[in-house]
Amino acid sequence: MQSLREQVGVVELPADVDRLIDEVAAALVQPRCTPGPDVKALRKKLGAGVNTASGLVGNYKQTAPMPGDVALVGALVRRCVPRRDVDVSGEIEVPLDQSVSPPRGQVCVPGTLTVRGDLSVVAPLVVCGDLIVDGIITDCGPQSVIVVLGDLRCHALLTSGEVLVYGALTASKLVEGRDNDNVLEVHGTLATPALLSNDHAIEADALEVVHRPPRGGVWGDKIFDMSAGHLAALLAIVADPSVIDGDELDAFALASLDAPWKR
Repeated sequence: MQSLREQVGVVELPADVDRLIDEVAAALVQPRCTPGPDVKALRKKLGAGVNTASGLVGNYKQTAPMPGDVALVGALVRRCVPRRDVDVSGEIEVPLDQSVSPPRGQVCVPGTLTVRGDLSVVAPLVVCGDLIVDGIITDCGPQSVIVVLGDLRCHALLTSGEVLVYGALTASKLVEGRDNDNVLEVHGTLATPALLSNDHAIEADALEVVHRPPRGGVWGDKIFDMSAGHLAALLAIVADPSVIDGDELDAFALASLDAPWKR
């Protein structure tokens, strides 16, 4: 598996970037489900001589930064650094090295990122343009944070971490959120054939789904909540019922099917 950090390289901000922080922060739409960016902490890092995007995304107090902090760094990069799109093929990962303090592995893409394969994210990732993934996106909450300043398009998103998308999210197969420590937040429309939540908060301006649970659960009438009734409903519409075993769903196996849903 290839490391995205090696493909992107170092992204440096100009020495006078601190003069733009307030302006860029004021123009940035604030997350609704998590705190806004800590401008004071960012200034402190810049004052300490940290001038790379990955260094600024790194959080000195905890393993993973808040999405708002990551978004502000991305917005500064988008404002100050020449756009550079990145196009990679194969299985791509964003790993986290916890042998150092603070943990290292954060990646900032100063443009659109296209992955012609699957994308596995553990360390924080900010994409200043669109994120386009031909395969499956998986992350690893609570260490991972994914922030996309544009649109996100993929076959499937399987998330247990923080995901903040400022544009639309379109997944051609499914979107699944699991565990209750983090949030999937989309400021545009979230469109996918089936939207599944295993105790995971999902917020979007609008939801466009094809397959709906037979009755509304804790997340409403557009999201399968992995209760017994909703699992039974999924079992009736999936192309290969072996992806559901009793009260457990193998979401990766479901997303990997060429045609996961019955016609």
